[in-house]
Amino acid sequence: MSFKPIEPKRDEFRKYLERSGTIEALTQLFVKLFQETERPENPMEFIRDNFGDSILLQQQIKDLTWEVNELKDENKALKEILQKNGLDAPQTSGDNLQSQSAVSAVEMQEAINKENSKRSQNQKHSGSVDQQEPQ
Repeated sequence: MSFKPIEPKRDEFRKYLERSGTIEALTQLFVKLFQETERPENPMEFIRDNFGDSILLQQQIKDLTWEVNELKDENKALKEILQKNGLDAPQTSGDNLQSQSAVSAVEMQEAINKENSKRSQNQKHSGSVDQQEPQ
């Protein structure tokens, strides 16, 4: 019967833990425990309570990434509406994002008003009485 020496198995397991991020997560947890000003009465409880933090953060990152992607898609659609109505979409640099958001809202409202006006004019010219919106 042949068997592998224990050192290669140990090394292989260590590499597995490194690749999976387990060693990094445990290291961060122990650093957090070390940095506590008052040592917890029950270190195992501290570890149990704080180890889930990384799992929660990962879920929050996934949720926020999804939300960012949804907002990017919405932004793209709104910019297409602006272009369709002959308006230029404002460029965002991040420095004056708040003021540009106000400008974007004004431009978006103007684009919506312009589109509604076009629809209203088209309905009047088509002679369709039942499709006209009340004024």
